Amino acid sequence: MHDGDGYVDYGNGTGSYYYSRTRMEVTGSLLVDGEARPVTGEAWMDHQWGNFSTFSVGGWDWFSVQLDDGSDLMLYLVKDAAGNPTIVDGSLIAADGSLTVLEPSDFVVTATAEWTSARSGATYPAAWTVTVPAADLELRLEPTVPDQELETTATTEVIYWEGEVTVVGTRGGDPIAGLGYVELTGYAGPGGGGV
Repeated sequence: MHDGDGYVDYGNGTGSYYYSRTRMEVTGSLLVDGEARPVTGEAWMDHQWGNFSTFSVGGWDWFSVQLDDGSDLMLYLVKDAAGNPTIVDGSLIAADGSLTVLEPSDFVVTATAEWTSARSGATYPAAWTVTVPAADLELRLEPTVPDQELETTATTEVIYWEGEVTVVGTRGGDPIAGLGYVELTGYAGPGGGGV
């Protein structure tokens, strides 16, 4: 449960309930050229509900990371219309499931590259470094495919970027790797972000 009790207070009379199941076992089949192929894996499932009027302008950068040592990381930065962070929150989940609530001063996310969409003209961050000093964690996140922009103006009236990232770095000086998912809203101008 994020923020320790599963309720994230946005500090202005709004908030949301928020929890994640970060390591759900997945089994199923994938139909390829008429042939069913078995698949297995792990999934990250988020459930968040509440009053999101806080997000009516601006947008957010949201990160979920599954590391190969069994730990997981969720971070988000909610931004105002000028792109300045107004809410910064995070959770570090140990391999045994124990939770460390991350305050804004506990981690740093820095964009290190950009990608511009030929369709929308929006420019998005396209690689990041993430440091969590108290956990001695330093990570680099890079999209597996640069173009993961979603144009959903016909249904949700937003254009945003979300997709898979690869993760490499160190924990306590030892190499660590993993996979992640990033969601970026508010970069495509009017109609480009928010809920």
